[in-house]
Amino acid sequence: MTLMDGPFGLPPLWSGSVALGPRENDWQQEQVARTRFIAYGVVAPISVAVGIVGNLFTIILLRQPQFRGVTFTYFLVLALSDLLSLCMVVSMLVHFQHEKTLAFSTAVWYAHFEVFLVNMPMSVSVLVVVFITVDRFYSVCRPTHFTAIHTERCARLAIAGSVAFSVLVWLPTCFLMQPVECVEPKCTPPDNRTWWVVHFNSKLFPEDWYRPYAWVRQALLSFIPIILLVVLNALTMRGFLRLRARRNEMARSSASGSLQLTVSSTAERRHRKEQHLISLLVAVMITFSVTMLPSGIFNAIHTDNPKHETTYEVFRAVGNNLEILSHAINFYMYILCSRTIRVALKNIFRRRRQVSLAGASVSRVLIAVQQLAKNNGRGKTPSAEPTRTAGYADTEELREQANET
Repeated sequence: MTLMDGPFGLPPLWSGSVALGPRENDWQQEQVARTRFIAYGVVAPISVAVGIVGNLFTIILLRQPQFRGVTFTYFLVLALSDLLSLCMVVSMLVHFQHEKTLAFSTAVWYAHFEVFLVNMPMSVSVLVVVFITVDRFYSVCRPTHFTAIHTERCARLAIAGSVAFSVLVWLPTCFLMQPVECVEPKCTPPDNRTWWVVHFNSKLFPEDWYRPYAWVRQALLSFIPIILLVVLNALTMRGFLRLRARRNEMARSSASGSLQLTVSSTAERRHRKEQHLISLLVAVMITFSVTMLPSGIFNAIHTDNPKHETTYEVFRAVGNNLEILSHAINFYMYILCSRTIRVALKNIFRRRRQVSLAGASVSRVLIAVQQLAKNNGRGKTPSAEPTRTAGYADTEELREQANET
């Protein structure tokens, strides 16, 4: 029995839950094939492309001088881990569409490295989001302890711990599968050449070992982070509302006059910033739960013999695509909820446009200089001396303009 979880913790194409057999009729085969094509040939590539572009922009933005600090260090690692996982997902999407391969090296990659390199950075991203939530929780609800944890040293330790923990959790997947030759009756080769597929290594990891590992892994990387994120964000928002109510009460009881006007202006600016942060927390909480929960539920109800193959395949595709989407939309949530990031992005585009316009101006001046030089060279006649003199003066003037530019 094939027990190995495939991409994103889901069963692979060659397992009993996905492979097409005699029990399925032509309509079911067509529906399953169509679902896979739409999910992994259309929707997932679009999400991956959009996510790669967004994470690249995030990395560029967070390298700006104004984005320095512990929180932005977390965000930078989050963008890097999301970018790495989305790049690795490309291999997984190809594998979904073409489970058989002629290259033995490709089969080795599928068996020993693919699942690990896709899921490990995804897990790092999940844990970093949890640490960001803990950091925000302490800043609002535990301000006396906030300075102790809000340091670069604690951030580095948290990031290093996330990477080490993710590596340890996903390291067994490097040995769970093995490349085997595609032969009848388990696998039907397309032609007479030697084709390779990947099968679960049941001798090395029997069912009694694998099932507890899969459940523990799912609890550590899906259910517990979702619970922590929802609870801590809810407590953080409640703390924000309490602080704002207390601040408003103090502002109303303060002295009137210019001091009152200054206090009100400062409180208004602080209120707007806090509102943006609350919006970001709510967006992160909702998107993280919605995109991670289906894949967690799917792993919990995983079976090798589903009663409704088409429904099972659709749910699997939805879980996969939502998990990809969760690592692709962080940048766009930052843009929607953070005015600082929007302003920084506009400044980057404005500077690049100014550089492009300056380069274009220099290019036009140099082309004009070269054209005038050619015309002067062609018109060297005694009667054309005034023309040459004028041309020479124009050339010198254009060169000076080019140097100034």
